Amino acid sequence: RVQQLEGQKVDPRQDLGVQVLADLQEACEGVVLLQDKLRKLEQEHEELIGRQQEQTEHLVLMRSKLDGERRQVSEAHSSTQATQASLDQYRVRAAELQAQLQTEEARVAH
Repeated sequence: RVQQLEGQKVDPRQDLGVQVLADLQEACEGVVLLQDKLRKLEQEHEELIGRQQEQTEHLVLMRSKLDGERRQVSEAHSSTQATQASLDQYRVRAAELQAQLQTEEARVAH
């Protein structure tokens, strides 16, 4: 092509060879660009995997905390039920004692 610009006669095979080399160089540059894009995508993929692992670890930790809190609530509920049962027994016993007291008071009054 340079020879054509200078007005010299060019062998068509030589011109074709120059075109093939130009196409090959362009293709190589394209491959380099694609390799760069691939490296960037691989890096982004690794970063995403890292973030996903961090989030998974966080979720596992939160689930563990939640399970611990559920156990505490369950234990507190059981304790509350036991306390309520004891209170009910004391109320029954207090009612029995109140009835006995009234019976004694009535007996003493007569």
